[in-house]
Amino acid sequence: MRTLTPELRQRALALMAELVYTPDEEVDDKVEELERITECPHVVDYLFHHTPHLTDEQALEKALAYEHIALPGA
Repeated sequence: MRTLTPELRQRALALMAELVYTPDEEVDDKVEELERITECPHVVDYLFHHTPHLTDEQALEKALAYEHIALPGA
């Protein structure tokens, strides 16, 4: 599992909270930053499409547990 500095953790949680109220034209930048911080392409899915619903903290922990799959020959 990946760990974040306290500052990055706070920033990730702030971005998660802001996404709900972000105008459509600003969403992409926030999502990109959140994916960059967590190194997880599914973090937004964990926030909005996971059943059962996850808190921001739970979604962050799940995103930090994400591991990239190394494909042979890649």
